[in-house]
Amino acid sequence: MAASPDTTMASNDYLEDDIIFVIGKLSQSHNDILDESGCIIAKTLNKKCTLVICSESDAKDSSKKKDIDNANSLGIKVVQPSFLDKCKSENKRVDESAFITNSKKRSMDDDDEEDEEEDEDEEEEEKKQVDKKDEKKKAKVDPLQVGSKWHGLLIFTNSDDSYDLNMNIDQVTPDSNQIGAYKVEGTIEWIRLDHSLTAFRGVYKDDILNFEEYKILKNNGQVSVPSHYKGKFVTKQTGEITLEGSIVYTDPSEIADSDLQATFSLSCINQPTPPAPTPTPTPLTSTSSTLSSSTTVPNPTPTTPTPTPTPTTDTTTTPTPTTTTTIPTPTTDTTTTTPTTTTTTTIPTPTPTPTPTPVIVQQPLDLPFLVSGANFQGELHESFEFNVKVSHRRNEKDMEGTNEWPAYKTKTKIKGTIENNGDIVIEEYDLISGDGVALPIIYNGKLSVARDEIQGTYKADQSSSGTFNLKLVK
Repeated sequence: MAASPDTTMASNDYLEDDIIFVIGKLSQSHNDILDESGCIIAKTLNKKCTLVICSESDAKDSSKKKDIDNANSLGIKVVQPSFLDKCKSENKRVDESAFITNSKKRSMDDDDEEDEEEDEDEEEEEKKQVDKKDEKKKAKVDPLQVGSKWHGLLIFTNSDDSYDLNMNIDQVTPDSNQIGAYKVEGTIEWIRLDHSLTAFRGVYKDDILNFEEYKILKNNGQVSVPSHYKGKFVTKQTGEITLEGSIVYTDPSEIADSDLQATFSLSCINQPTPPAPTPTPTPLTSTSSTLSSSTTVPNPTPTTPTPTPTPTTDTTTTPTPTTTTTIPTPTTDTTTTTPTTTTTTTIPTPTPTPTPTPVIVQQPLDLPFLVSGANFQGELHESFEFNVKVSHRRNEKDMEGTNEWPAYKTKTKIKGTIENNGDIVIEEYDLISGDGVALPIIYNGKLSVARDEIQGTYKADQSSSGTFNLKLVK
């Protein structure tokens, strides 16, 4: 995955927002520029056109005068073909004011009246274009929200080898070097390469994202940097936005090597949402009513109060769910502030009774079926033939290939690693044809001393596992 640095960060679609009408004939080189600039060539001159191309010689032709007058009446600027050369050389849409084609004026009165109308139309059109560009810039940066996560596959087109990855967007900031561009930073996780993690950075402009992996954060020896990529955000008919592109090489030998050519497609698997507002807690209030000149609130107790006789006070307590009424004697009153006999109503504050922790008693095992003479019925799982074929080895340890299941008429993709001590790990991860095998399946085995047999165990999911045996077919 190593690649030479790619310093090109701009798109060739510098006229992609223009609808251009051509008056007269253009040279082949100018026609080629129009083809690659991303513009739309209009067959007729109408108000939807944003620019007219006409040379000085064609502007002097009386047969072209009608089209030029129509362009002027619609407020569409007529520019020379050299405008296209300048756009191509700077790889962007330049200011067309310096390339206006001079045409014959009809009359001074007509010109003055038309100039006023053109000025008004131009101001209105410029305002629309500014609003459109602002709206477009806002929409284009939406796919790269900070915190978004993109998942997909990198596929080598010549061998159909594929690697699934997660792209995490950590930072998006305006690029001061380019108008309408944004700097993007984040990480890439290579899931099938033992979750190797790299850092990337790039520039996003006009739906194009050019980026490079430049730093290894977590590696298992299978990922190298730098690697360069170029992708474009595409909106599907369903409204889903995907990032589709390829690895970019600048070295001629790497460009010519078909084994290195790879494409990728990523889809957003999460859209970060702002955190929900924290609800403001409502304070609890309590209200008590005074029924006499003195109210006594006793200390809460976990049980229902019972009457307690005293030598000086005759207290009668009537237990209720919410109140306790105490009637003091005429001669002694310890709860009131007046010398007369009063009735005191007590409103207790409820106290929650703690719930006792249940005591779990371990019951003895009850296995009445395990007795002498018990009869059990079941089934013996049969073995299934499968054929592993190694198709590619990127280095000494890593291998890739296919696995065929004749009984299911199914073919799958596999990849694995082998260590010097003979330990082998193989992952069966993708279907090529058929549908009779549940994936993924992980095989952990050991290569025999004779290097012609592999034995070990497999695990398909939490409940499916067993042993396997592979022999080299000579």
